[in-house]
Amino acid sequence: MGQLKRQLELKSSAEKVYDIYRNKCFVFEKIMPLVFPKVELVSGQWNCVGSQRLWTFFDVNCGIWKDTVEAIDNEKKSITWTLLDGPVPKARYESLKVEYQFTAKGQGCTATAVLTFEKKSNDFPDPVKYMDFIHAMFLVVDAHHLAQ
Repeated sequence: MGQLKRQLELKSSAEKVYDIYRNKCFVFEKIMPLVFPKVELVSGQWNCVGSQRLWTFFDVNCGIWKDTVEAIDNEKKSITWTLLDGPVPKARYESLKVEYQFTAKGQGCTATAVLTFEKKSNDFPDPVKYMDFIHAMFLVVDAHHLAQ
């Protein structure tokens, strides 16, 4: 098992950012339409453990990913998503799991992502590009809130 961690200071409050990740993933197709033309709820409710979502990427090289909400901690403002399916990531990784946590800092927050993974082979790279993408998502969510 490997792990990558990234932290980023955002100007938006922890509550606002956490709200999107916990309750409103469907917003990503509106704020990142050139990345996610479609984000669908497959089963459950958006804000519940066990819910499953289908993320359709505009880039055909990324394909479609299916994930589930594994854990939610409202006190810590953290949510964990686990990849269930997706031909692109499943070709390289046995498992991918990302825990997001949003911690108040002044009027903004610190956004933390911990990406835990298991590669199918040591020949495959660590998922640094996925972590870069998670970083970019933080920035887009922050810009979305600041524009409102």
